[in-house]
Amino acid sequence: MPRVEVVDGILTFHIPDLVYVGVKLVEAPIPNREAETYVRTGIASLCEPPWALGPHRAHLIVSQVGPLVERARVDQLAVFTRVVAAIAEASSAVGVYSGAALATNSTAFYVEMASTEPELPGLLMLWNGVALAGNADRVRVLSLGMAQLGLPNVQVTAPVARPGVLAEMFEILADFASHGSPLAMGDTFETKAGQRILVGYEPSPLGDGNPVWRIDL
Repeated sequence: MPRVEVVDGILTFHIPDLVYVGVKLVEAPIPNREAETYVRTGIASLCEPPWALGPHRAHLIVSQVGPLVERARVDQLAVFTRVVAAIAEASSAVGVYSGAALATNSTAFYVEMASTEPELPGLLMLWNGVALAGNADRVRVLSLGMAQLGLPNVQVTAPVARPGVLAEMFEILADFASHGSPLAMGDTFETKAGQRILVGYEPSPLGDGNPVWRIDL
């Protein structure tokens, strides 16, 4: 059973051997319109019909606190994500903003993806926002949250006419996350689908000084 306590207005509960979580109510909107800004990079905004964040007058800060449990980072983050989904659903939240993912998604989408099977591609849609760009010939899709797993972000480019590029990228991200460690320049990475991809890095188009793994489909 979770152990629950309240200290200085922060609700803290510990799920044994899984995760410590703190929840704090802030009676004001998320500062600097961050939640509204990052709707455009959330996957929910790409669904049909596109989702938009409604007004909010307060927000819950949900964070991992206390000593970290000795588990694989993917497993730990999966548990935390499902806790966030449960809190968002129980509180009738208008949406869920993740600063680490640079993404805001609807509560309905967040809850659905947190419980998907197989789980990892769906969870990665919550752990990453996406930045879209391109021209008349090719589309570019950049993940925005892989640092949570200690991994570089991935930039996929593909012909505009190629179907299912976004889903294909998240399958690759899932294989990459399962691998669990960064890959060396010049290595060949094999996906579960048998696709062999050359590992090559370039500066992030975000200009943050971090390298991204570029994949040309």
